Amino acid sequence: MKTFEELTNTQLAAALESAANCFEKWQRATFAERGAIAAKAASLMRERIDEFAQLVTLEMGKLTAEARGEVELSADIIDYYAKNAERFLAPEPFKPPGIRKQKAGASGIN
Repeated sequence: MKTFEELTNTQLAAALESAANCFEKWQRATFAERGAIAAKAASLMRERIDEFAQLVTLEMGKLTAEARGEVELSADIIDYYAKNAERFLAPEPFKPPGIRKQKAGASGIN
């Protein structure tokens, strides 16, 4: 089991401010920029697969081979979304399904 030191209020405030700044910057990034960052993350996971697998084993108790598989699968998922995010998130015109205009009578039933 591993323990971690507690943060002071000042350290916590600094961490939260840093996270908020990163979030603002990320929101302004283009899909291409975000995709490049995500693809780099997937690449780093593959380069350091044993290191990440050890963390998975420590945290979840998986066998090393299973943990390596988890890391590889995670990298594959990140790559998939890095390559397809722009297409998936492209604006689409709203077309409500199944709406028809017709008289329904006084009770709403024909």
